[in-house]
Amino acid sequence: MTAPHTIGEALLIPKTFQSQQSLDEIVERYKNLRLHGLQVDPKSFSSTYEVESQFSPAIWRSRLQNPAGQTFVSVADSDKQ
Repeated sequence: MTAPHTIGEALLIPKTFQSQQSLDEIVERYKNLRLHGLQVDPKSFSSTYEVESQFSPAIWRSRLQNPAGQTFVSVADSDKQ
């Protein structure tokens, strides 16, 4: 996810990473993005900030690495990747 992308582009977050550090970085970015979304537009989600802000790091990792699911993000600002 470090390559340049265009604004509005949808990116699929991979299930595997080259290093634990890369995984931890993506998990933290995903967590921050989702928690922000839950605060800004809670009606767009089937969960709440109060519930998800209590998730452990292991839960956040499992959400991204769930073999039955896919996680997409959209690029909002090409300078902040």
